[in-house]
Parts: sequence; C-alpha cells; structure tokens
Amino acid sequence: MARLKKVLVRRTDYAEIKNHEELWDFITECVAKGLVAALFMNPNILTAYYTSGTTAANALLAAINVYKAAPTTANLEIVEAKMALVVIWLDGYSDQVETISNAPANRTTRDEAAANILISGLQYQALTLTKKGTPVTPTFTAKNTGGGGNAEIEVTNGKTVKPNLTHFILVEIPVGTDPVTHEPILPAVVSLRANGQISVSCTVPVRVETIAMTGKGKITKISHLATGISYDVYGITKNGKTLISALSAAVLLKM
Repeated sequence: MARLKKVLVRRTDYAEIKNHEELWDFITECVAKGLVAALFMNPNILTAYYTSGTTAANALLAAINVYKAAPTTANLEIVEAKMALVVIWLDGYSDQVETISNAPANRTTRDEAAANILISGLQYQALTLTKKGTPVTPTFTAKNTGGGGNAEIEVTNGKTVKPNLTHFILVEIPVGTDPVTHEPILPAVVSLRANGQISVSCTVPVRVETIAMTGKGKITKISHLATGISYDVYGITKNGKTLISALSAAVLLKM
C-alpha cells in the first residue's frame, strides 16, 4: 500500500493575523475545542499544554485592555510580544494536531486526516493544488483610531476575497485654491496600469502612503499618517504577478 502523504495544518491562518483581538479569539477557540475533542484531549495533548494556552490567551487579553486604556507605543509593544507568544503556542498545538490527525490509527485516507484537523479548531492545507484566478476587487472601510496618525482598514468582503496580497494606497486630498485660476484644487487622479502599477497624478504635491496585507487577515493597521487632513484610500488584490483585481473605489479617511 502506498504511504499517505501527511496532511498539514494551514498555519498562515493564525501566523498572519495582525488584529490583536482576532488572534485572541483564534487561540481561545482552539483551546476550547481541543480540550473536549476525544482525539485531542488529555492524554493525547496534555491538559497542562491547554492550560499554558489559556495563560497565553489571558496575558494577551490583559495587554490588549491596558493598551486600550493607554494607547502608547510601549503598551503596543507589550501586546505584540504577547501575540508572538500566542503564535508560539499555536505552532506547538499545530505540531501535535498534525501528528495525531495523521497517525495510522486515526485515519485511513487523507480526507480523514483533514477532517481530524478541523475538529481541533484549526484548518488544513489544501489536499490538491488549486490555481487561484483573478481576485475580486476589495471592499473595505477606513477609520481614524484615536489620533496620533493611527488608522485602521478593514476588508468587508473578506469571506469571498482570499487573495495572496491586498495592497492599499492612501492619497492626500488637497485643499485650497489654485493661486492663478482661483479655482478649487482638484483631487489627485489614481489609476491602475495593466501590469499592476499604480499611477498618482495631481496638480499640487500630495502625500501618498502604501501598505500591503498578505493572506487571510481582514484588518490592516497604519501609523504615522499626517493629521488634520483627509485621504482617499484605494485597494487592489493580487494573486501572483499577473492576476490583479480592478482598482477599488476611493474610501474617505479623515485624520
């Protein structure tokens, strides 16, 4: 009998999460499901390991609450350190889930191993190679998150849009009038070229900021934006070098 290829956990689901509370939700769900699943409960995965997961989740939540009360750089760094510890725990959990799910006693097919992984609260990597097509144009919201040049972009069609890369372009909206014609200065013109290149043109200098988000994550955080101005935010999604969505409509971000 041919040896079955091991089914792996899709670790990017948690490793690429940037939102603090979303990562807390993820580890909390894994601990809750694993503890009661016959395949993954003690002694297959020790109760002590789940306890350490709960400790990591609680530490992250406490750091998040401190940061919400006092959103300083130092407190944000503490949150990010606690997120890193959560990812380390999830990596260890994934290692154990993969081993148990692929054990000959627990599966006779790769489909059965994949179903085992789902019980744990994790997702499995695709069993067959699938080719992604041209991604859908992202829809999203953008908001100022409390001053200091910080903002947040949240993709709202994330359940249907799962590209390799989402790219956001923030273009300052100019204010005032032309000193010669005394006409209002028009906003910058943003366009997408065939090769995925973004073109920004304006009759006056404007600030342009860009940021990219990979994988599953829905929320992108931006910092060090100029305050007291507004931006038009545009987005595109990409699967590889040539599969590129249309440019989204502009979304207003007031700083």
